[in-house]
Amino acid sequence: MEEKMKLDKKSAIYAHDFFMAALAWQLAWWARFNFEFPFYNWQLSLYILPLVLLLQGLVYHRFKLHRGLWRFASLPDLWNIIRASIIGALSITLVLFMGSRLEGIPRSIPILYPIFLMFLLGGPRLVYRMWKDHSFNLKAATDGKRVLIIGAGKAGEMLVR
Repeated sequence: MEEKMKLDKKSAIYAHDFFMAALAWQLAWWARFNFEFPFYNWQLSLYILPLVLLLQGLVYHRFKLHRGLWRFASLPDLWNIIRASIIGALSITLVLFMGSRLEGIPRSIPILYPIFLMFLLGGPRLVYRMWKDHSFNLKAATDGKRVLIIGAGKAGEMLVR
């Protein structure tokens, strides 16, 4: 039963990350054309989307984005998201350049895509962590019992988290 829950959580994380990659890709095109998406470019962006998802999925797996616990999302997780976004965008740009010399693809897409992707991957993790830590509820912070941890090192840090 526990293994099934673990698999379901991992599948949900993968589904979220792939959905956000597709959304970031479309948002980059949409922003490039001032929120007026010409039909030809819409077709081109959808034609390239499977390649984007394949390459971004490989990068996600390489940086182990599915392993991070959202409840304990921290700066190392954010750093992994930033690196995965940039390396994914670079690999997509490289493959598209080798395949078609980026014909029909605006030069701003490889710049806008990782920016949108960083926000779309990092934002929900931050919101989830704040929600689980009850940071949205100011009253909950005053109801707790104060504790002082002395000399615990990294184990104490994990206990506090």
